[in-house]
Formats: sequence, C-alpha cells, structure tokens
Amino acid sequence: SSKHEDTPALRKASFRFFNTHLKGDPKAKIEDTEFAKIDGKELRVFPEDKDLPKDSINAKADETFVPVADVKLPAKPEEFAAWKAGLMKELKARSFGGWPEKIPAAEPMKAKETIHYWRGDDGIAFLTTRHFLREALPQELLFHRKTIVVLNADDVPEKVCRIGSTSADSVSMTLEPRGVGDGKWTTKNPPNTVERSFALVGSTADAGRLRDLLGFLASPKHTGKVRLAGRGQAGVIAAYAALLMPDKVEEVILIDPPTTHDDGPHFLGVRRVLDIPDALGLLAPNTKVTIRGKVSTSKVFDKTEAIFKLAGAKEKLKRE
Repeated sequence: SSKHEDTPALRKASFRFFNTHLKGDPKAKIEDTEFAKIDGKELRVFPEDKDLPKDSINAKADETFVPVADVKLPAKPEEFAAWKAGLMKELKARSFGGWPEKIPAAEPMKAKETIHYWRGDDGIAFLTTRHFLREALPQELLFHRKTIVVLNADDVPEKVCRIGSTSADSVSMTLEPRGVGDGKWTTKNPPNTVERSFALVGSTADAGRLRDLLGFLASPKHTGKVRLAGRGQAGVIAAYAALLMPDKVEEVILIDPPTTHDDGPHFLGVRRVLDIPDALGLLAPNTKVTIRGKVSTSKVFDKTEAIFKLAGAKEKLKRE
C-alpha cells in the first residue's frame, strides 16, 4: 500500500509500462526523477478563499449532478390513494429494489439476561434489550410490550429507552441495529471504511439498519401493532419501517428528526423520489405520527401536515 499521491513506486511502474508497451523495450533501465516540491499556495488559481467567484459550485457540485424530486400534492382528496401508491412504488424500486418483496423474519440467536441477539436474513447480527427488568424473561414474552425504541450509534440505551412510552408501558425495548451499541464500528472521518463499503453492494448502512428493524417486526411472534420511536435519524428509520410494514406499526414518535435526507438517514436514490417531510406524510391516513422537539415547528413539516389533512387524518399528526 502507499499514500494517495504520485509516489516513486507508482512512477517507476508507469515508466516500466511505457517502455514495454509503447517503446517496445521491456529491458530498459528504470530511473525515477526527483521533483522539487511546490508550495500549495503557488498551485492555487485563486490566491485566497475570498477570491473565489461568488457563484462557484465546487463545494456542492454533488448536489447539482442529479435533480432532486419536488413532490407535488394531488389536487383532490380522492386522488390521495393513487398518489401515495405511485410514490411508494417508485420508492421501493429506486431505494430498496434489491430487497425481497417481504423481508424474512430475523432469526433469534441467543439471550443473555435481558439482551436478545438476532441475525437478519442477510446474515448480519443485531440485538434488542428490555429495560427496567431485574431478571431475564422467556423469549415468548419478548413481544408483549408495545414500544420499541430504535437507537443511533451514539445513543445511551438507558437514557433514551423510555422515548414514546406511556404509563401503560412498564417496560420498553430498545433495538440496536447494525453499527450500533455492541456492534458499533469505527467511524473515523475519513475514511469511514465500513459505511462506505455498503455502496459496493448497492446499499447503505442506514438501509441495513432499516432492514434489521423490519426483520424484527416480521417475527410471527409479534401480535398486534407496536409503537416505534427514535431520536434524530433513528426516528426516521422507524418511520420508514412503518411505511414498508404498515400492518405492524400503529404509531411513530420522532424526536428532533432531520428535516432532509441530505442529513441522513441515507438511502440510495431517495432524494430522486421524495424527502423526509414527504415520507412522513405517506404514513397517513392509518399511522399516527408525533414529531417532538424544537424541529417540530420547522416549516418543512407544514408539508407533512398538509398531506395528513389531504388524507383526512389531520388529527393523527402531532407537532409538539
């Protein structure tokens, strides 16, 4: 391995190729040339940052290569169902097209006190933890609580495990998908090697986390619908689980979620179809949605509210 630069070893390899294939002289002596280093300032076209053109797009060119979707709402309430079905079809095809039609149930691996380990259908492990229990419970009792809190990599389970719980929930459950908690991987920036590697197989780390949650919800032991909750990006992952498996989720609670997928969670091509306010709106009319925290008053979620109103379910969206 070598640095990301034109090293002597790379130059010699290039010279050898030129001699062999361009000059027809594979035995020619290979010599390197030492070049005097040039100070970075001398290589700049514009001497200082303040000299850059005001209309420069260099720092955000990636945002202009492909146009993002501008989702228009249907004109009439009776058009809502067909409009939603069309967006969902496009979302599944573009962002989750490589997935099976139905995500198989995750396989229970082992249990240690209140921690239960699972393996998703793609072979990656994750875990769930039941909180406020002093003793282990049998596996069959794992599914009797209604609140499941999805965790981010930096969440402390004991501090967020009661998000979304009600007085009727004496116990809440947290779900630690891949790259979170015990399975947390290195996130040095750069290079974030693990997260970047998912693109090589046509996926993202966040899509994998969503798949872990769907695999857990797919368990035949789940009876009735559950409440999903999460802080930040985890709340949006919970919302997507409700979108893709609406028969399993009755309510989603999001604490200070990002207002755009540009800030995560990241799914392939999702901005070509919709953004977070649109996705939350698609949970109407059957799923309750609560957006909490300072971000709940953001104007971007006015669109979510408009979609719920269009679906005749305005009362099922709360911003608090």
